[in-house]
Amino acid sequence: MDISTLSIVSVFLSAVLSLSLFLGYKYMFNEKIKGVNYISFAFFLLTLSILPISLGYTQTSCNIVFLSNSLYVIAVSLLTLGISFIRIPKKSPLLSCSVISIITILSFAYFTYITPSINARIEIRSIFILIMGCIGIYINKNGQIKDNQAPLLLLNLIFSINIIAMTLRLIWVYTERPIIHYLSISEVHKIAYILVIITIIAISFTVFWILTERLISKIHKTSITDELTKLYNRKGLKEFLTTLLPMNKNASLSIILADIDKFKLINDTYGHDCGDLVIENFAKIIREQCRNNEICVRYGGDEFLIISQDPPQNTSMKITNRIQQAVSTQSINSITYSVSFGLAKMTVNDDWNGLMKRVDNALYTAKANGRDCLVQT
Repeated sequence: MDISTLSIVSVFLSAVLSLSLFLGYKYMFNEKIKGVNYISFAFFLLTLSILPISLGYTQTSCNIVFLSNSLYVIAVSLLTLGISFIRIPKKSPLLSCSVISIITILSFAYFTYITPSINARIEIRSIFILIMGCIGIYINKNGQIKDNQAPLLLLNLIFSINIIAMTLRLIWVYTERPIIHYLSISEVHKIAYILVIITIIAISFTVFWILTERLISKIHKTSITDELTKLYNRKGLKEFLTTLLPMNKNASLSIILADIDKFKLINDTYGHDCGDLVIENFAKIIREQCRNNEICVRYGGDEFLIISQDPPQNTSMKITNRIQQAVSTQSINSITYSVSFGLAKMTVNDDWNGLMKRVDNALYTAKANGRDCLVQT
């Protein structure tokens, strides 16, 4: 396959994938995902950069050659920045990409207008891709968003293949004789175009994979989370019990069942909007006072459940006391409230239903004892 044919295929794929990413960004995900638009525009510029070669305008004008190479540099830089915006590394590569791109474009200008050399331009392009590939691997490794590892490994594989291929191409072009006509370059250089095709397909696939995984994760999280309090709902509790909690005789578990005292009176007196504010406030207190390994659930309208796994001695009691003290200092639109607590620890003979029955009885006793207190069973 000759260079013209490979470039035509590259142009077609770049254009199609640019449009696909743009439409996916705008309609499929139905939200602004910073980075996808960068990648989409990068593929569009890549299309424009390869188009002159596919039309045979490789040596008819220095301006076309320089413009083609410059667009290629900008396209790769935008592609790298797009992946950076998706992965969000600890340190942004914006400055590095900008400096490297400017130096590369200036180098292309020198070896296009002042000292024309196809070999030198191929060397510059190879070094540029090699460096950007290393930046791409850095971005993936240091991304702060927890994504599925499979697409990230695929992305790193593509970067690594580009780095290896460009290193070999750099060595090859350095040792071969000067190239007189670009369309007559050796088979080694044709591999670079095949690599472009593979790279744009793989990056498009990987980006959709990452974003689709995030979308699925977001939908799942929404389904198991209470909208008002952002705590787990009953579905989330059920999933936790099914998949994460080993309900066996060796499980060490404590649960706290909390209920806002006279919550119906708060709703009747101040309105449901104020009642929601009280619910939100109490949920915030629970999140602040609980540790990361506690599971916090909005169990009912004004009932909340806290599950402690493998708790140290009296940890659940300490959590309850901290929550009770925090509630006593709160005033929501001049509304003060109190909370009653039931606490139960799992025994050898307990199952989940038995444990819940005991903690519910403890809460009922706390209510009967005058509210705003804790009863342990």
